[in-house]
Amino acid sequence: MRYSLLILFIVIFLFQYRYYAMAGFSDTILKGLHLVSENSSAHKKTDNSINNHLTSVLKNNKRNTAIQGNAPVWSNAFNFNKSFGTAVDPRTGILTTHFNVGNLLSNFGHGPDIHLQVNYNSFAVSDPDGLGHGWSWNLTHFNPLTDQLTTSFGQTFYLQSVGYHHWQPLYHKLKDIKINGDKGTHFMITYANGLRETLSHEGYISLLEQQDGYSVHFLYEPGTHLLNAIEDHMGHKMTIIRRRGYWNINSYNINGQFVATHIDNRHHHINEIILPSDHHQSIFPFIHLHYTYDHLLSSVEYPSGMKKTIIYNCSDAMKLSSYNQPGTKSLCVVSHESVSPGAGQPEIKMNYYYTM
Repeated sequence: MRYSLLILFIVIFLFQYRYYAMAGFSDTILKGLHLVSENSSAHKKTDNSINNHLTSVLKNNKRNTAIQGNAPVWSNAFNFNKSFGTAVDPRTGILTTHFNVGNLLSNFGHGPDIHLQVNYNSFAVSDPDGLGHGWSWNLTHFNPLTDQLTTSFGQTFYLQSVGYHHWQPLYHKLKDIKINGDKGTHFMITYANGLRETLSHEGYISLLEQQDGYSVHFLYEPGTHLLNAIEDHMGHKMTIIRRRGYWNINSYNINGQFVATHIDNRHHHINEIILPSDHHQSIFPFIHLHYTYDHLLSSVEYPSGMKKTIIYNCSDAMKLSSYNQPGTKSLCVVSHESVSPGAGQPEIKMNYYYTM
């Protein structure tokens, strides 16, 4: 009897201990779950705070971009950053400059759109478009004497014949560009994006087509390679009028308003560009350009007040065996560049050195 009561007491004790132990374990689990829940809520709150902060920043950036007056930094230079630019390639010492001088939003916005630019290259020794020494349009051109093709995308390479009516650019992927035609008649150039250009037998572009059939034509002064107009199917034109060393490029802006860019290229140089201006402004945005005695661009003054000055090294810094310009033993490379931002900002100076 005494042993039976002892066994019963032990059973009851073990049962209660197990109950309380399980209850404690469950409580621990519940507390752990509660802690995880609290942490998850905290993370959600943190994520929401971050998302709200990022949304606020993006909204502010969008608003400041749309309304320049509310931006922390304001400059008139922001109005022209897409219209022109000047840069030195430190690998080669070449100075390049481009200025946007006209736009044609053709075929009621269906394209192809034309953004006509004048480009300068300090290594260039020819004048294919009559703009001046080292200057050219940003249009595709083929030189039949040297088999050199320059595209409107800024690529330049030599072509080699790879069969009947087929040409292949050296050192270029075939999937990017395809060239068909005869050198003495015409070329058809097809790009990976679907654009197709037709070049005349003299190597100048005459037609630009899209895959959907919309196109623009390039018209030249009879008997010359001087560009006169660019016209779409609807009769919309960008015209170029030349009078005694002054060129007027007449086009329309994105709002359909008539605008004109004036170029002074007397003495076979582009000396000044007057960009289109708002009719309410009394000051027109001028760009002044100056040259060295050997026709190299030496300084550019921008409408924003910034001025770039270039100094060249025409000794033996860059000598090429294929460079056979009369009277010149080596290429002139940029050795010094200084930038004066204007408005009292400090001048920036850069020196360039080259090894043979």
